[in-house]
Amino acid sequence: MDNSQKENVQDREFLSNETGKQEDHVRELDLLDYLKVILKHKIAILLCSLIPAIGVGLYLSFLPMYYQRTFSYETQGQLSDATEDLNSDIYGWNLNRKRFAILLESFYETTNINQIINALSKEKFEFFANCLKDAKSKNNLAQIIKFETIPKFIKLSKVPRKNPIHLKEAMSLQAAILKMTITGKSKTDILAISSLIRENFENIIITNNVKKILEQSNVDIYGEFDRIDARKLVLGFKTQREGFLLESFKNLKSSEVADKELFPLILHDRTEYMPVSSQIHASEIKLINYQAEILIIDKQRESIRELLVLNEILLAKLDEPVSVNSKEQAFLSHIYSLLKANKKTEEAVYLRGLAEKIEGMAAMVKPVTTEPYTYIVDKGVYKKSAIVFAVMFITTLIAAFLVEGFKRDKTVS
Repeated sequence: MDNSQKENVQDREFLSNETGKQEDHVRELDLLDYLKVILKHKIAILLCSLIPAIGVGLYLSFLPMYYQRTFSYETQGQLSDATEDLNSDIYGWNLNRKRFAILLESFYETTNINQIINALSKEKFEFFANCLKDAKSKNNLAQIIKFETIPKFIKLSKVPRKNPIHLKEAMSLQAAILKMTITGKSKTDILAISSLIRENFENIIITNNVKKILEQSNVDIYGEFDRIDARKLVLGFKTQREGFLLESFKNLKSSEVADKELFPLILHDRTEYMPVSSQIHASEIKLINYQAEILIIDKQRESIRELLVLNEILLAKLDEPVSVNSKEQAFLSHIYSLLKANKKTEEAVYLRGLAEKIEGMAAMVKPVTTEPYTYIVDKGVYKKSAIVFAVMFITTLIAAFLVEGFKRDKTVS
């Protein structure tokens, strides 16, 4: 390498070193400028950040305290959907997504909410009653009285459709725990309010189950009517046939046919030969048996019809407006009064069995802890104040840089 080339290399190295030093210098100047801007406007930045944060904190602190109470129910049923029988003595919750939706629909129904509002007003809980009255929608009501399941029912639209097993699992999912959370303003009042709502909720479950039992019983009764009517129709045809044969044999007897002469008697798939007098006797016995069976069927039909009338009376009683916390007891009292008035064995057994089922359901539909802990709803004062402070700090900082930049541009121009 000659001297001229060495000089060019040295010049390039010198230029690059000088350029790097200038860039470092500019970078240091920029950082110093930023720091100067922050120090210059530090009071404004702090005030604009702290005042809104303190204001939000004070506002949240002076808001009224809210309290919550949560009742937890074990809902794992003892029977699966495939084997569940409404007429059995076991009434597990088996709370799947369909039953959960029906349960919420029943609870948030306008009639039921109005019933709770009236009960609250009667007990002088006007604030809570007005909160429910002003809610006006299911979503708003859910902020005051909230239901959730463990595990949660996710929306089927969010389930991956590529694997049908996931969809099947989501559809067959059953809740093990149902939680009902009531939010109220007063710690003293929340105890009485939550107890009243809890009793209303449990009455709804029992009432819905009793309706299912009575409605299923009516379906079974109508099925029994069809079976009895079909049997009675067959017996009617057989009675007519035997009456016709009896008349025919009597006509033969009246025409002085000798008893020693044998006439064919068709019995199902075979034919036997018997004297006319014997055949008359056999036909008369058959006719009496058919008529007796028809009489028994008529009595059975009347007895079943009385059960149907009884079911309709009980269903109408269930729909009657009753106090929020006494529907179950009022219905049981009605059943026991019917038991005293009813002397018929079949109806008495039916009513007694129904009363036992209701008492069994009432024992099953109870929260895990009847007196749960009442806790304060967190207002999130520190968290929300910190968020406001961070947002205002960044906003004020950006505003300060923009102001300084605008001033510099104006000076240069």
